[in-house]
Amino acid sequence: MKKKAPVGEDLSALGQGMLYEVNSLADYRVELKRLNRCIFEKIASALECLARSQGARGEAESQEFFKQLQTVKFMVINVHHLLNDYRAHQARSDIVDNLKQQLQRNKEALKALESAMGAAKQAS
Repeated sequence: MKKKAPVGEDLSALGQGMLYEVNSLADYRVELKRLNRCIFEKIASALECLARSQGARGEAESQEFFKQLQTVKFMVINVHHLLNDYRAHQARSDIVDNLKQQLQRNKEALKALESAMGAAKQAS
């Protein structure tokens, strides 16, 4: 049975290393882009290695291919963990934005009520 890391738990608890360091919300985007680019580079490298191993039928090339696939898997696990961490920050940000919008609507409704009350006082 595979262990799953709860959101916010260090990947080292799973025997994995972390390929990223995030200190702010903007860092998540930067790190996701960086890891994504690295994954594509590793996949391209693994495909080159696979092509070489097919031509040469070398055992070393085949082992290198599987080693690179393990690296890609490790990087994808890091991206998955980073996305799970980002979800909590994104939810908090969405709640703050919704509360700000609600506060603005309430202020506008209060102004409308105050103006209606002022008009009613002048009419009487």
